[in-house]
Amino acid sequence: MTGARSAGDVIDGRYEVLRVHGDGAMGLVYRVRHLRWGTDLAMKCPRPGLFATAADRDRFVAEAETWVSLGLHPNVCGCHYVRVIDGVPCVFAEYVAGGSLKERIADRSLHEGGAAAALARILDVAVQFARGLEHAHAHGLVHQDVKPANVLLDTDGTVKVTDFGLARTGGATVSGAPGRGSAGGTVLVPTGGLTPAYASPEQSAGGPLGRRSDVYSFGVSVLEMFTGGVGWMAGPVAGAALESHLADGPDDPALPAVPPDVAALLARCLAPVPADRPATMARVADELTAVYHRVTGRRYPRAIPEPAELRADELNNRALSLLDLDRADEAEEAFTAALAADPRHLEALYNSGLLRWRRGSLVGGLAPDGPEGGREPVTDSHLLARLRTDGTDADADRQSRVLRAHVHLERGDTRTARQLLEELEREHPHDPEVRGPAEALRSGRAGEGSCAGSLELPWSHEEESRHLRPSVRLTADSLWAMRKVGRFDVQVWDLGRSRLALTLTDTEPDAVDVTADGRTV
Repeated sequence: MTGARSAGDVIDGRYEVLRVHGDGAMGLVYRVRHLRWGTDLAMKCPRPGLFATAADRDRFVAEAETWVSLGLHPNVCGCHYVRVIDGVPCVFAEYVAGGSLKERIADRSLHEGGAAAALARILDVAVQFARGLEHAHAHGLVHQDVKPANVLLDTDGTVKVTDFGLARTGGATVSGAPGRGSAGGTVLVPTGGLTPAYASPEQSAGGPLGRRSDVYSFGVSVLEMFTGGVGWMAGPVAGAALESHLADGPDDPALPAVPPDVAALLARCLAPVPADRPATMARVADELTAVYHRVTGRRYPRAIPEPAELRADELNNRALSLLDLDRADEAEEAFTAALAADPRHLEALYNSGLLRWRRGSLVGGLAPDGPEGGREPVTDSHLLARLRTDGTDADADRQSRVLRAHVHLERGDTRTARQLLEELEREHPHDPEVRGPAEALRSGRAGEGSCAGSLELPWSHEEESRHLRPSVRLTADSLWAMRKVGRFDVQVWDLGRSRLALTLTDTEPDAVDVTADGRTV
């Protein structure tokens, strides 16, 4: 991008800058509001100097796409897509409001509430941290820059591992670690980026890497949660730092002691030889979960998450990303797949229906169990009908009403939208999905459905002589019109530009449809 942006700037006509998070090692990071989605994203913009050649930029995009491919997991920061803006590939990821683990260690908020509370919090973070890495490993990806700065904490305490591959400018495929679903497969390991204080011995030496390199860096990161900071210059000496800490105890009385079971686990994670470390992060997470139960007397509260791969949530999110990249046909395929996985997935029904409504698509493709064979286009009425629920599931009913309010706003029926949202606000006063559109409607940002303008289409000689009204057919988004101007002549009007787009001669009007982008079929 050409120069830094400031709060209030709109980038690419889609992203409003809300906050600049400073100039990081990779480049600038912005908190932006996606103006179409109405949600906040992290926009990571690398320094243009990282790309000496077009091949460097292509490699960066390919590595960022591996992050996208991880899909949904509660302990992985979701990456939506990479978009090239002003020649720079920018990464758009989930925005996590609580800051990084590095910041929580530095400001001691990780250790608030006394030693017992701090120990429970550290173990909770460590379990989630391990589960996020295990998800990446199961998808054949080694992070290679595991450290507290690349671990984010949401405001509810959820831990999300982030920045898979973003510190690198090259990539390699390393054999010797099993890939997803097969023994002896390959794991994509980016090269060129490491943080010395967290690097494994083999990484520091430039040797072959596998999952156990991440296990080592994870052990260094957990050690830092107990020491309150980095007291070693290089990752390979972290094992000695652990021994010293165990012998001397914490310098700060607010820091909890390392339980013996955790000390033994960390010693294995920090073993100089990779084969001596735990084989998987899943095993590490299981051990930490058991320790949590023993030291707190309570069962670990977070259930093992199920991977979201191929589920409706992930397919719906992927479709939205494709739509934002102007790949509408692929997005429609992804929405169809999401509804095949879950025909009653309300967000997929809404997003798919809205796309088809705007494109003037036929109603048969609205949902797997929708009507087939008709040539009637999808309308707001079809979409509203598909979004209704039977009311037995309170959460689904709330979501249904929110989405139906959005449909009413889309078609300019602000009165009905306002009624739905005001009713929902009384029932759910603190729900951001309700409060956001309600406030937008009150402020006028949602629009009032007023007429933007008018266009008087010229009458044909036959219509004028017989005092007939022009025969006009509109696309579903009302941006294009087709009208008959003779027995075998048809005009296609671009209503957005108020001009005649083309005239079709010797054409039977009933054999012509106009798609939402103005192409005739």
